[in-house]
Amino acid sequence: MKPVPLSFRSLHLGDEFELWDVDCSSGAGPCGEEEAAASFNIVFPRTGVFRRHSSSGVTLADANQTLFFRPGEPYQVSHPAPGGDACTVLSFSEARVLEATEGILPVASLLSDAATHGRMRRLRARALSGRAAPLETEERALLLLGDLAARAPRAAGRAAPARRQATRRRRREQAEAAREILAARFRERLSLAGVAREVASSPFHLARLFRAETRIPVHRYLNRLRLREAIERIDRGAPDLSALAYEVGFSSHAHFTDAFRREFGMPPSRARIPAEA
Repeated sequence: MKPVPLSFRSLHLGDEFELWDVDCSSGAGPCGEEEAAASFNIVFPRTGVFRRHSSSGVTLADANQTLFFRPGEPYQVSHPAPGGDACTVLSFSEARVLEATEGILPVASLLSDAATHGRMRRLRARALSGRAAPLETEERALLLLGDLAARAPRAAGRAAPARRQATRRRRREQAEAAREILAARFRERLSLAGVAREVASSPFHLARLFRAETRIPVHRYLNRLRLREAIERIDRGAPDLSALAYEVGFSSHAHFTDAFRREFGMPPSRARIPAEA
């Protein structure tokens, strides 16, 4: 196995936590070498899609998700689509995470809502600007950790019967397969029927199971992927918003602006975070 081509950019090194940008330029392919995090890492994918393979299962990572990597737990990464990925990583000690979560470690991943995504962007923008005092950066990171801990579901009670577990597993696998299609091809004009066909479901059942598993409808998940890509490119200085709308998969600039405003509470022309935010 070849090592995964990674580049690291340190944004903050402190006593409470570390903040990194990690870019992977890997093409589509099977698992890379086995890795293990030294600290408790919270990973925010900003672009791209990858799978994390560990003893607890396979977790699909895209820009709508926040992933948790426990220290010392071996894992491997594969990429179902070309293009690699870009992530921002918050690294805490396990003791700090246990404190924030009252002794209950978070699940493998959480859906990253607009508020959580916005806090991550502001934290990263301030760190990139070089204008944030260490105390401010650490406070923002710890508050973000607390928000994520509060949203993490607690363990369920009595186990379901084997037949129900098999049904749940099948539904979860179909939802994950649909998520992978959306994350890899969000720029395309996808149809619910087409995605359903690819995951061996009907449009009706896919719409129901996807919402049950992810807590949001298929169309909103797709739009969020497009909007997360758009806001990442806006942060990088994309000059032409009309062209950007079409490039990330929207049918018109008006549709893009309306969806952007509903997701982030502002038009795309005001989305770039100033250094003093």
